[in-house]
Formats: sequence, C-alpha cells, structure tokens
Amino acid sequence: MDATIKWPGNSSTPDIEAMDDPVLSLRAASRKLVREWGFLRPKFAGSALSPAAVHCLIEIADHGPVRTFSEFCTELQVSPKELRRIVAKLAVNKALQVAHPSSGTDITTAFQLYAASLEMVRLSEAKPTPEITPSARPARSPAPPLFPAVTIVPGYRPNILGRTLEMHLYFYSAAFGWGREFDSSLATGLGELLARLHNPVNKVWAAIRTTPARDPNMPAVEQIVGVIYVDGEHPVLENSARIRAFIVDDSVRGLGLGKQLFEAAMAFVRSVGFRECRLYTMRQLTPAVRLYEREGFVEVGK
Repeated sequence: MDATIKWPGNSSTPDIEAMDDPVLSLRAASRKLVREWGFLRPKFAGSALSPAAVHCLIEIADHGPVRTFSEFCTELQVSPKELRRIVAKLAVNKALQVAHPSSGTDITTAFQLYAASLEMVRLSEAKPTPEITPSARPARSPAPPLFPAVTIVPGYRPNILGRTLEMHLYFYSAAFGWGREFDSSLATGLGELLARLHNPVNKVWAAIRTTPARDPNMPAVEQIVGVIYVDGEHPVLENSARIRAFIVDDSVRGLGLGKQLFEAAMAFVRSVGFRECRLYTMRQLTPAVRLYEREGFVEVGK
C-alpha cells in the first residue's frame, strides 16, 4: 500500500523468554501474531473473515494487483469456486495501513513490528478518541476492487483484430493444432469485415478487462478478453446474419462473459430483424454448442 505514515514506535512489552535468543524472539512474535490475527477463533477478529480469507488478504497485499483470476487460483492453490467464496468475504485490514514502509529489515523485526501494529489497531478501536464524534468522522474512501472489472462494450476498438487473432490462434493451436493457414484465413476474413463495420447491419462487441494502475495518477489498463462479431451481409443468403469469431480468453472462462457477449449479439440480430442467423462451430466445443442450442440454434449441415 503506497502511503507515508509516521511509525509511532513499538510500545508493547515483549515476552520475557524472547529477550535474548533471536529464535525465541521470532517464536514469541509469531505466537503474538497468531493471537492478534485471531487464528485461534473460528472467525477472524469477531468479523465474518475466516483464517483462509485472512491468508488470501495477505497474499493480495504482498503481491499487488493480480493479473488474472486463474493465476491467483494457481498462486493460492485453490479452485476458482473456493477463491470466489473467500474473496467475497474479504475486507481491508487497517493494520496494513499502520506498519511503516521501511520497517522489518529482518524477519524477526518484521514479525514483531507487524504484531505490534495489529495490537495497536485493536486497542485504538476498543478506546475511540472522545474528541471525535461519529458525525465528525471523515468519510471513508471506498476500497479499491480486488480484481479487475470486465464489461461488455459494443463497437470497434484499437487492436480488436490483433486480440481476436491472438485468442483464436492460442486456443485452436493448442486444441486442434491449427496454425499458419488458419491464422491467415481468419485475418483475411475479419479484416474484410472490419472494413464494413460502418454498415449498420454489422457490429462487434468486446469484453474489456480494466485493471487499476498501481500509480493512482496513471490511467487504468484495459485489455480485450473476449469478442463476438455479427456480419449482416451474407454473400449468398438474403437478410441472413452470421455470428463470427466468437471467443473468450482462457483467463476469464467460467465467469459468464461468453453468455453475455452472445446475448448482446443476438439482441442486435433481433432488433435489426434478420430472417435467420447462422454460425459455424465444432461438436467438440460442447459448452459453446449448448449455449447455441439454448438460444434456439439447430444443426443444418456439416
């Protein structure tokens, strides 16, 4: 956490056995840290936080913004379902705002100072300053998002073709071994479609992941993590739309973004009033096939 906070000093009394031996000092600080965290109780510090959620909070504080949800699952060695359950209960720990940025030059000192900061926060909350009334307390700023936000945005965006090709080649080369010919054909077809996006019967949507910058003075970082195209100019069939290049990046699969993209495209198809809508897929892509079938698509040929 970027902040400059004056360190008030360690006013707590160390355990007697930890006065001389550094190992005993570390053990004493560790025991105190366990007590202050509240790991001996089923819930953390009387709140809804479990020890697992506390550990997750420490990982976030230590590693900074997480690039992808799947990477964080790998880092903590938990399933996506378990991580969502834990993260849903997280709260910002004020003790992280108390420790001095330069404190803890060795592990024993770090444990001692951090345990002391937790104790200081607990005692200060138990004895509120009488000069500050509830109405006079400054409003708290909302906590920053723990994970990047993803939104569905219509229309062309810079590098949308590049990201579309990248996501397709990454997935299909790994799954089916497709390479140069597939990449070339897709790039040619989509490049031609992008040149026709000014026609109101053609449209594209992108799932945009927005990651807050580490520096609050810098703009957030945006990345395209899913796309879907509607081509309303079928070369043969009149008044027929085609769903093209529909894909979601591996890092955000399982979050429902594919369903949101597909629903946006189909709402557009209906609003324009196309007689029919077609798409090409593979039977091996079972989740996608089920999504299409729920929308009313039926197989008409190989």
